[in-house]
Amino acid sequence: MFVYARGRFLYLNPAASRLLGASSPSDLIGRNIYDLGHPEDRAAAAERARLGEGGLPLPTTLRRMVRLDGREIEVEIAGAPITYEGCPAVYTVVRDNTARRDRGRALERSEARYHALVDGLPDVTYTADPVTGVTLWVSPQVSTVLGYTPEDFVRTPRQISCTSTTARSSPKRWRAASAPARPSTSTTAASPARVARSG
Repeated sequence: MFVYARGRFLYLNPAASRLLGASSPSDLIGRNIYDLGHPEDRAAAAERARLGEGGLPLPTTLRRMVRLDGREIEVEIAGAPITYEGCPAVYTVVRDNTARRDRGRALERSEARYHALVDGLPDVTYTADPVTGVTLWVSPQVSTVLGYTPEDFVRTPRQISCTSTTARSSPKRWRAASAPARPSTSTTAASPARVARSG
């Protein structure tokens, strides 16, 4: 946590100083807080500081900051107006959100690669809830195979069942059904010609 007034650090605990790349709080005391803000976020940060010093509580939000070593981080901050050494100031709780942000971005990239791969396949691919079997996502080929748009198919509660009555290498027969089906986390259909729309 740290305390600031008139745009300058008045107090930081050791955790906040480490987060901002300082070896001790004294390295930042008196320094302009906007020097550590991301250039694109400084206007919003200045307005937020004005509101806080004016006595208004500051809700939790995400902000980009630049550490003393130049590394950009994303932080979750919340603030409240206080009186510090007889002057209006803002008490700020700050938490590093960088790792969570990076994990989210990595997941988005992975999902984009996956969708780019399956969107080019001639078969229908879907993702279902492993417990209920309800479809969570389906590839665009469902429009050709079953006549539904992907959005309509997912929006309408249904389950997908798959049966294979021949050898392991044989194509599987797929059908959309309202009856319970064995759940699957991700499955790709075989030949579209063997897929039928029901219901």
